[in-house]
Amino acid sequence: MKLLILSVTAGHGHNKTSQALLSAWEALGHEGVILDTYEFLEPIVGKSVDKGYLMSTKYTPKLYGAVYSFLDKQDLDTLENVPSFSSKEMREKIEEYIASYAPDAIVCPHVFTAEIMSKIKDSIGNIPVWGIITDYTIHPFWQTCQLDGYVIPNELLKAECQRKGMPMRKIYPTGIPVSPTFKKKIAASEAKAQLSLDPEKRTVMLMTGSMGFGNIGKIVERLDQLSSDFQMLIITGNNKRAYRSLSKKEWKHSMHIYGFVDNVNVMMDASDVLVTKPGGLSVSESLVKGLPMILINPIPGQEKRNMEFLVNCGVGMATSKTCAVEDCVYMYMENEWLRDRMKASVGYIRKPDAAENLAEILIDRIRRKNIGEDND
Repeated sequence: MKLLILSVTAGHGHNKTSQALLSAWEALGHEGVILDTYEFLEPIVGKSVDKGYLMSTKYTPKLYGAVYSFLDKQDLDTLENVPSFSSKEMREKIEEYIASYAPDAIVCPHVFTAEIMSKIKDSIGNIPVWGIITDYTIHPFWQTCQLDGYVIPNELLKAECQRKGMPMRKIYPTGIPVSPTFKKKIAASEAKAQLSLDPEKRTVMLMTGSMGFGNIGKIVERLDQLSSDFQMLIITGNNKRAYRSLSKKEWKHSMHIYGFVDNVNVMMDASDVLVTKPGGLSVSESLVKGLPMILINPIPGQEKRNMEFLVNCGVGMATSKTCAVEDCVYMYMENEWLRDRMKASVGYIRKPDAAENLAEILIDRIRRKNIGEDND
């Protein structure tokens, strides 16, 4: 069987989710491909979408959040009148690619590609088309899509799906697919040894996304003033200025500073808590690792809603202007009851087999369709 995944580069999360699903699909002996949709359709548009997303969320987050909130309050008729993300020529080009590749199923891990597929679904034959919602909330535009299945991060989001008029028989709470490397748990002692950490100290991990959003230096300075005995893993991502600045300073606590890394999974195994922005994929990786979170600097919009969901489920703590990050870290480090409660909550929310479960469901649906049993 052949799977086509229509991803979009707007940040890195959607592509990582796509790769995780593809790995699970191929592990079951099937063929698949990830198409960076806007890069394929029009490279200039693809770069504009990615750059526009990063610019709006980094430099005009309040405007981004205001637009999101406005859309979230609109009814379906209003949302359906929002201009399309694609032109007629773009849709025709996607149709040609689908006809050439002849997939047995199509998955859209981004609402942009789900919108495209909704408009051409009737013209591509009886190919199942599914969407993956990669945040712990339902983006308004998912309401306008007409797909065969919708993957949501957790069954606790079903009420929101129902409130927004999505067909409940098509909702599958299998979770956000993450890389299989996050399923492989190693002992904290071994992870600390690999990273040259003190095996006796608790470890705080700070990660602000691949682009290094937020004032990392100020956060680290405030955490360094705490009296609690801990060490830190600090990932600055592509923020080279922050990496250089942090590396030059002297710290009271043991600070291990990194730029862009490819062993986040090991770092999470070595850590007691993760301080991070509440991006959909990064928090899902943390949950799979069984790691509670302290959530900082949410982008207004879906990240703020991610934070609300995670805090309400007891797996994260929310920082704000009146509850500083150092206060949350102190509470977590000095309170065994709080640590135990949050770790237990993580155990209920995590979806470590999301990619494998989705791949198996898709295979089952394809087989049922081929023998005429699937009428959805």
